[in-house]
Amino acid sequence: MKIEQIKVVAGLILQNNKLLICQRPKFKDHPLKWEFPGGKIKNDETNEEALIREINEELSINILNYEELISYNFDYKDMKKQVFIYFYLVNNFSGKVLNNFHKELKWIEIKDIREYDFLEGDHKIIDHISSNDFKY
Repeated sequence: MKIEQIKVVAGLILQNNKLLICQRPKFKDHPLKWEFPGGKIKNDETNEEALIREINEELSINILNYEELISYNFDYKDMKKQVFIYFYLVNNFSGKVLNNFHKELKWIEIKDIREYDFLEGDHKIIDHISSNDFKY
């Protein structure tokens, strides 16, 4: 059986030293898992265009400042899916954050991130931002 390969972007959105996390809806893959906002990159988009579009669709905000943090592959073997994830740090945005997609949104302190049940594919970025070398 063929493995589906997907490219996605995700934004680590910071405001007032808090990080925005999102809980997936019950009716999607990986129901009720926590994640960072973002989504699939369309064939005609750059990673940055996808990040700006996805964040706007999910949260109704416009990204003003971002930088690529880390990217890696993750295999969801049980679902026969390989995801290549590009993570971006978003330091500045305009507009008011609205929940257009997720079950729940939360602003948390980075030190509390391991208290949430995140998607398996996000564990590596969580290790990265939980480390002492992560500066934002």
